[in-house]
Amino acid sequence: MFSLHENIKRDNMKKKKIKRETAILLLLIISFITIPMNHIQADNAPEFQGTSCTNFSARFGEVVLFGNSEDASGDHPLFEGPEGSYVFVYPNSSAGYGCVFLGWYWQDTHVSVQGGMNEVGLCYDSTAVPDMLMNPHPERPYKMGEDWLSGKILRECSNVSEAIELVNKFEFESLWFQLFLTDANGDSVILSPGLSGEIEVTQLINENGYLAQTNFNRVNPSSYYGKYPCPRYEEAVSLLSPIESENNITINYFERVLDAVHIEKIGGYTAYSNICDPKNNMMYIYFASQFKEMASFNITEELTKGEQAIKLSELFSQETVENGVDLYLKYKRLYNVTIAFTSIGASLILITICTSIVIFIRRKRKRL
Repeated sequence: MFSLHENIKRDNMKKKKIKRETAILLLLIISFITIPMNHIQADNAPEFQGTSCTNFSARFGEVVLFGNSEDASGDHPLFEGPEGSYVFVYPNSSAGYGCVFLGWYWQDTHVSVQGGMNEVGLCYDSTAVPDMLMNPHPERPYKMGEDWLSGKILRECSNVSEAIELVNKFEFESLWFQLFLTDANGDSVILSPGLSGEIEVTQLINENGYLAQTNFNRVNPSSYYGKYPCPRYEEAVSLLSPIESENNITINYFERVLDAVHIEKIGGYTAYSNICDPKNNMMYIYFASQFKEMASFNITEELTKGEQAIKLSELFSQETVENGVDLYLKYKRLYNVTIAFTSIGASLILITICTSIVIFIRRKRKRL
């Protein structure tokens, strides 16, 4: 038989064990609760983070084209619909070359540009990539966030080489995007945040071929927070790689690539797509994946009309705009339903864990 002292000691040990086990379970619950919802979403639908987009170019002989698919999802400014897309026209001035941008109004007042082309054929666009810290360069004359990077590129640069030189005059505390640049000579480069903390270059210069980017870092692909290899990248490459002559590089063929990489699923929708022809100063625009209608934009002519902000929806027929908006609404409904189910699922798991803890504690107490 146990003495009274031994019984008390045994009971205290049991109580301490229960407290330890309860504390561990509580820590598990707290850890679960503090997981950000965007992490849960990222595991199930990586493109919820507004990180989709596809840029590509091809050059053969004297023909060069540049393409962009502007995709929008949960945190993208065009989440509220493709009608928020604009063309911004800035004629040449003391600031530099005339240029045309595609973008939107940020918070309904501030112009926010995403890509474009200037009057001498320099094109650019960008895609989001995992954020990387960059080396400090206080000696550089420009600072990201204080100086307008894309504006200075199109205003001040006539070709890819000049653009690279300008970008290397900027200080970046961190970099969450990579730039794609193409010029009328057919030179193309991707500027990515490197593991070294400096900008690194992937290039197609002075040779025939193609270049493409989506949302993995071209110089550090393992850092990608979505699926790698990226399906949109693989689709673009599969269509660009067979190009064997300048006869293959046409507006119709680039339209086919844009159609292949556009998205309309839970993870997002394509707000607009565009093709730039830097040799002929032309831009071709498509509204919300409606590839049956194209708006042709003559850069030289539009620059003579003065500064403008043109809604993309005004460049297309009512039928095209309505079909594009319907596609967006379909995406938004799917997005909202998925978010709701994700939240419900997380809540059910939490309730299950809490219920299990209560049952566990009660059973332990009954055994005392």
